[in-house]
Amino acid sequence: MAPLKPFKVDAGMKNNYVSMNPSILRTRFQNLQSAKSHKAFNADVSKYSGILSIPCFGTGGSLARSMKAMSVVKSKRPQMTCMNPAHFISLSKFWGAAGALHSRHSTGFYFVSMAIQICDEVDLYGFWPFFSRFGNQKTDIRYHYFDKLKHASKIHSMNEEFAILVQLHNLGIVNLNIGSC
Repeated sequence: MAPLKPFKVDAGMKNNYVSMNPSILRTRFQNLQSAKSHKAFNADVSKYSGILSIPCFGTGGSLARSMKAMSVVKSKRPQMTCMNPAHFISLSKFWGAAGALHSRHSTGFYFVSMAIQICDEVDLYGFWPFFSRFGNQKTDIRYHYFDKLKHASKIHSMNEEFAILVQLHNLGIVNLNIGSC
């Protein structure tokens, strides 16, 4: 659920399919515990069109937050959908059995895996596992372009995910863009 308008020059405004990590409900919308947080959530959600996909599984309150989000949304646009927990688990098992990932995959990696299954072409932007850009001027890189997180949490193994993406790029399955936008 990246903000659109402030970044429209770089990221555009098209949003046919948007994902939302349940942690956003905790951090940005205070677990939807008040009328004020419901209003803010609905205001943000209404800025999107198409489909807003939310994980409807998890631990530590993630499932409860996701179900609450589904119940408080008032807008018919975007259409909110639940991700199938069986699909999430099958992807985890697939990448784990391949020996490729040793931790829970990120939301971004989940959607790349899903896109490979349903799209003819997959172009990726913004996947970079390092905390800084290399070259003549080393600069720090945010985890997401739209927030102040400086690096990925210890929950995910971004280096392992990136290694897989590079292999998929080399095989012609995805087009990994790592240069400047």
